[in-house]
Amino acid sequence: MSSKFDFELEGKRWYVVLPEWEGDKGELEMIAGADVMLDILSGGNQTVTLELSLEPKTCYLTLFFDREDGDGGWYRIATRNENVEFEDLDEIWLCHVTKFVFGELPPRIFINKLN
Repeated sequence: MSSKFDFELEGKRWYVVLPEWEGDKGELEMIAGADVMLDILSGGNQTVTLELSLEPKTCYLTLFFDREDGDGGWYRIATRNENVEFEDLDEIWLCHVTKFVFGELPPRIFINKLN
């Protein structure tokens, strides 16, 4: 499974664009490190498009599931691109919207930046 997702910066908050989401927009906000990851990947732009895949592939970075927490889970970041430095950011939290998208908190998420 591989899908493209747009992320938009509104003010200082990142949101995933998910038209089929029927909940509150606030639930689509990227927080707890995911926002910092998008700041880095966007390169200062207001939008960034990412391809997310559950299938192993050569990719920009990989998120490895670490532990469940509340209605989401913590993921560790491994990068395969020497041009992107995540410095002190070694994990991010993804909320229950991840379960909506993938049907679970996947053990690994492979990410490629498309723009």
